[in-house]
Amino acid sequence: MALTSDSPSRRINHATTNHTLDNFPSQIKTKSSKPEPTSKQRPRSGVFSKPLLEETAYILPLIPPSNDIKEIKKFIRDNLRFSAEYSRARYTRYITYRIFPSDYPNSEIRSFAKKFSGRQELKDVVFYRFLKSEPLMTQIITDLILPAIATGTIRRSVVKDYLNDKFPGMKSVRDCAMAVADALKDTGLATTTQKIISFNYRRPHLSSFAYILHCEYPKPGIYSLNDLENNPHVKAMLWYPETILPSLYELRNQGIIARVSEIDTVRQFSTKLTLEEYVEQVSG
Repeated sequence: MALTSDSPSRRINHATTNHTLDNFPSQIKTKSSKPEPTSKQRPRSGVFSKPLLEETAYILPLIPPSNDIKEIKKFIRDNLRFSAEYSRARYTRYITYRIFPSDYPNSEIRSFAKKFSGRQELKDVVFYRFLKSEPLMTQIITDLILPAIATGTIRRSVVKDYLNDKFPGMKSVRDCAMAVADALKDTGLATTTQKIISFNYRRPHLSSFAYILHCEYPKPGIYSLNDLENNPHVKAMLWYPETILPSLYELRNQGIIARVSEIDTVRQFSTKLTLEEYVEQVSG
């Protein structure tokens, strides 16, 4: 039974799901993950005005191979689909802050982007990076979207009121409320009108699920399934909660993770790859 984004909600036999990834080599090379360098970041208010998720998903697969972050930034600035130099320079800063934090060139996401260019899997990973760099988006989904998931709609004014309470007197609240709706729409998590945001749970694409799993749990080891199911970034992806466990079983069936254990009250999963190793295999 395939894990697709448009299937109706129902229980899944996790031992027999047949959603497939690309074929993986039987032997996996072992590489050490590259540590992300640290650098001082300018203090931010936490409010954002432009999600730029479509632009990010467009430009990422086009970036030439390079570990020089200055070359990467220059390529993005020169190739964004905006005519004004000022806009391209400004939006390049937004994109690189989210995708390449601390000026780490992040070859993993670029390889993944080339493999899944134009597909929902890439949109998912770009949105995940957006959540990680803009914590306010995760808070809004946690505080406003998930509590309303049964009705499937909230008014845009609810988001604006939430932001006004959180940032009283801030002039950019209106732009941020619009950016929240745009981010959900551009990722495919919601549809929007001038007054309403409509949303629902969806089924995960296995490749992006695995990418995000290895980002959240970067070191091979044993992890709590309860911790994964309650992870705020995983919940913010609006995946049906009942699909998390079957997705893990399918990753095990595909040889991506080592095992899934449900014995009495012990619910665990074991990973065996770093993110770099996983991306190397899935991107071929």
